[in-house]
Amino acid sequence: MKSTKDILKQLGLTDYESKVYIALVSLITAKAGELSQKSKVPRSKIYSVLESLEKKGYVKIKKTHPIEYEVIAPKKTFDNIKTQFINNINDVQETFNSIYESNLPRINTSVEVYDTKDRVVLKQYEIMARTKKILLMRIGFIFPSEIEKFKNHILFLHEEGVSIKILAAKSCVVNNEVISIEEVLDDLPVDIKYINIPTAQLIIRDYNEMMLVFTENVGKSVSEKKTVGLLNTYSTIISNYVLAFNKQWYMN
Repeated sequence: MKSTKDILKQLGLTDYESKVYIALVSLITAKAGELSQKSKVPRSKIYSVLESLEKKGYVKIKKTHPIEYEVIAPKKTFDNIKTQFINNINDVQETFNSIYESNLPRINTSVEVYDTKDRVVLKQYEIMARTKKILLMRIGFIFPSEIEKFKNHILFLHEEGVSIKILAAKSCVVNNEVISIEEVLDDLPVDIKYINIPTAQLIIRDYNEMMLVFTENVGKSVSEKKTVGLLNTYSTIISNYVLAFNKQWYMN
């Protein structure tokens, strides 16, 4: 477990600043000489250290004679640090995610294959979570174990303002269990059209990324045991699937 001083250093405090801050927290209010003595920071350095701590939001200077230094309530200090840190992380994430997604279609990579149901489903949710503007889905079957989680993802995206269009079969048979997709999705506040489509799945995110999912057919039923997902970012392939999707959408 890291020491308090190590953590303060990670937050941007120097060794002297960490020592003085720790000392002032225990004293709450103190003069420079008292802090120098308690923290073991040289008197010649103590004033510059305290000025730096004030600028960083850890300490406030009291207008007394002689001058006294008061620690700002740690909860307030660290709440401010957390808020600023999270805001910075979000800004950096948004910047790099934008760069990543703008370059994704140009990278000449092979189609990625996901060969188990769990890996396929996890990747589908990752794709959905990255959606910013539009999500197109074709649902020829749905796994019973994933119904609630799938609906929660759709509801979250809808609340975030994502445009969602779903083409779905009215029903499917999974592991010999008949599932009414129409009833399952009936309470979702998104655009859904029910048509005759193959027992496969398609997800297209922001016209940048798509995944096709296939399962083994056993008679009229599909099986979870053999599920394969094909992920690609080729713009030509995606645009063709988008055209096909829109054609089906506006024909029904």
